[in-house]
Amino acid sequence: MKKQKQEKLRKQKKIIMLILLSVIILGSLLLVILKLIANQSDNNQSTGLAIDDFYSSDNCRCLEREDLRCGNSSWQLDAERRICVNGKSITNVILGCSKYECNGITYELNTDIKAWEVK
Repeated sequence: MKKQKQEKLRKQKKIIMLILLSVIILGSLLLVILKLIANQSDNNQSTGLAIDDFYSSDNCRCLEREDLRCGNSSWQLDAERRICVNGKSITNVILGCSKYECNGITYELNTDIKAWEVK
């Protein structure tokens, strides 16, 4: 009688452990699926242009990337050598778009006045 109760308790514990393990596996799988779906929807959205770049709701494409920039304000641009300098450290420049074509119209960045001009 006592052995039957112990055996029954062992079976119940095994069933509970299997259920918990199944819940953990299914939960992990669900999280992975949700992350994949979120990444898929992010990839489907167009990245658009940077806020400080030229913006148009028309279909535009970048023709030239000659707008030299440094990623952080603590870095100084050395345009002649095309690098960013911070003390003794150096890094590559970021090449922003300097010329766009939108529906047959070309817009070019005038770096002297920091404005877009129609060419």
